[in-house]
This record gives sequence, C-alpha cells and structure tokens, in this order.
Amino acid sequence: GTSFSAAGVASLGLLLRQFFEDGFYPRGFMASSPSWSPSSALIRALLVASADRLEAEVDAMGKVNDITNVPSPNRFYGFGRPRLLKVLNLRPNATGTLEDQEEEENEALGDEASQATLVKDHVQVNEEAEPLDFSVNSLYPKSGGIAQGESFSYTVTMAGASIDSPFVATLSYTDPPGSPGAASVLVNDLDLSVVVLKSRDDTVTNGSSTNLLWGNSIEGGDPNNNIEQVRIDLGVYSEVTVTVHAKRIVASITPYDQLSPAQLAKNARDAAIKARREAEASNSSNTTSGEDGTPSAETLGDAAQAPGEGSAPCQPFALVISGNLVGG
Repeated sequence: GTSFSAAGVASLGLLLRQFFEDGFYPRGFMASSPSWSPSSALIRALLVASADRLEAEVDAMGKVNDITNVPSPNRFYGFGRPRLLKVLNLRPNATGTLEDQEEEENEALGDEASQATLVKDHVQVNEEAEPLDFSVNSLYPKSGGIAQGESFSYTVTMAGASIDSPFVATLSYTDPPGSPGAASVLVNDLDLSVVVLKSRDDTVTNGSSTNLLWGNSIEGGDPNNNIEQVRIDLGVYSEVTVTVHAKRIVASITPYDQLSPAQLAKNARDAAIKARREAEASNSSNTTSGEDGTPSAETLGDAAQAPGEGSAPCQPFALVISGNLVGG
C-alpha cells in the first residue's frame, strides 16, 4: 500500500539526487562530470520516466482485470512502477583512468544507437549563473525558466521504439500555490508535445494517425497536471522534436528547492545586508527594525526577492528524454 510505496519512492528520489551530485551524469562514472544539485522537478520527471506499466489490477471483488491497454496516467497505477536502471547510465565495473573511459565511450557512441537518458533542468538562475557544459551531452542540463508564450524544442534521433524499450519524453514542474476555489487547478500551465519529423517508412507510432503527440494523450496539452508524458511504444528510425509550451505563466515560484544550501545561505546573507542598509538609510514608517537594530521579518521578507523577480513571470521546469537514441 501507500505506507510502503511512499517510503520506497522517497528512497529512489534520494538515489537520483546522489547520482547527479556524485558526478555520474551523463557518463555513468562517479566524479566523471561536475557535481550539481537537480531540482525537485527533475527528480519527479526521472521517477515518472523510469516507470513500468502494469498489466493487471484486482478489483474489490477479487477479480483480476487486464489493464495492459489502459493509457497512463490512470487511476490504477498512475504512471507505473519506478525502475531507475531504465533511465540511469551506470557503469559500475569501469576501470582505468577518466581519459581511458572517455575514449572508450566516444568509440562506443559514434552514430550507433544506445539506451540513453537526456535531461534538461530549467531553473531560475541569477545573471552570473552559466549552464554546465557536458561534452558528451548536447543538451545542457541547466538553463533559465520559461515565460508565457515561449517554447523550448529539442530534436533527437530515435533508432526505434518497442514496448520493452519505449521512447519517453517527460515534463515536470513545480506549480506556484493556487487559491482555494480557483477555477483552474494549475496556476501556471505548461504543455508537452512530441512531433515525429521523419522516419524511414513514414510509420506513425503509438497507434496515432498523426505525427503530433500531446502529453498524457490530451490534445492541446493536459490542463490539470504538472507532469506530462509522451510514450512511444512502437516506432522506427525517426527524428523526433520534443517541445515544452508555456500556455499560461501568471506567477513566478521561489526556487528554494532548486538552490544548493550554500546558495540559499548566500541569498539569506545578501537579503539581510540589503535590508539592514535600507533600515539604516530610511526612517520611514514602512521600514522597521528590532530593538537591536536587526531588520524585522517584514523587512527581510520584502528584500529577499527570488532570482528574476521584477521581470515577467517565469516558470522553472524539467524535461527528461529517454529511449533508444542515436549518439546518446
């Protein structure tokens, strides 16, 4: 039940975080890449991307029902049962120097297809932040959030897809808190689409009669969920474009879950210094301080602005693309 699965999934999330912080991504060797902290949205996207679909469910009467063809997410198992080795590149038996590992890897990649996972962690970053450049991966793991009307597209080559080795694109984002009784479940609304650009026999995949596939199988995008997925269970060699659309962005989210403890501490210090200077420079009634001269909580709250505040609202998101990819 949930008492067991919640703890199990939480532990899987911890392993995913360690995978990135220990420098395993994307090469699969510990400390082979810069360490970085993934956002909570990326952790969720990877958990969902790794999920296996289930084939049967037992109803209240004890009857076993076939749910093989029920699309996900569904009321029986959501997106499925997580299996991290589907999305993590691990090479535990690697030997030799890092240079030897990279040479072996480059020889193996070439134009050959391999099971691979590409991640894109769009976070709100300050002006000094730069995306981490991984030589093996053409998709930078980190860059800024998305504003209303914008879209981000990534084109990859899929060598094929099957039930055992599907092509999966997963979008996840942390939506800002909504208001009770609001007409819309989501405050910000991002949508995911996948277009099969070309294939060797023009076969359209996933049982669809169009080359355009939408997240969670809802045409135009899912208006009620902050996780969307497109899964191709039957496909041939094709170029595939994965796009994230910003349909509605009306509020920014404070990205505390996307900052390292060191960055959080620095932001707090900077906010405190700014607030103290403002308190010292002004005796106005709307700037208050405690008896010892320390800025009050109200003053700190006004000063501690999230990165990018004051500009157009911006929504961080995470995108995971996994499957039998060429050059992946």
